[in-house]
Amino acid sequence: RHYALTLEKMERMQAVFQDADLDFVIQLGDCIDASGSPDEDRQFLRMFDKTYAAFDGPRYYVLGNHCLDHLTKDEFFAATSATIKESYYTFVHGGVRFLVLDPDFRADGEPYAVGNYSWTDSFIPESELDWIRETLATNESGTPVVAFLHQNLQDPKNAHGVKNGDAVRTVLESS
Repeated sequence: RHYALTLEKMERMQAVFQDADLDFVIQLGDCIDASGSPDEDRQFLRMFDKTYAAFDGPRYYVLGNHCLDHLTKDEFFAATSATIKESYYTFVHGGVRFLVLDPDFRADGEPYAVGNYSWTDSFIPESELDWIRETLATNESGTPVVAFLHQNLQDPKNAHGVKNGDAVRTVLESS
């Protein structure tokens, strides 16, 4: 919640990350906040990424709504060392399938972009729901699945909730 302290907190976390012998780390969005310009957001994101990249292991990104105040999704990933440059994706680690979801879309399916969205209206578009269904259908029987996303799936009426969270939960729960 205090973006001015982010880099200091990340530097302290690096020691914790290394000492904990973690398999991977994942940040859950809003690693930047509207600084005033796209160039400032890119600069801050590069500083964040440099600190995040100090973790000697796999690192994953989840997009948050503030990540897109001045940058497109492609611009966000271009400014990072992320190995996966997609806004939603899957990976398997330690016998667990992880889904990284992206609810940074408007109700009409258009991705959040500079000036075209309200952070209180987040949706997972039908194309992503289809991808979730397909991914879960091909998941090995009995492999546990964990989903990561920035916004809340539990309460679509909450300003921080995915407005079609009920539909997303139905897809996840049916697998």
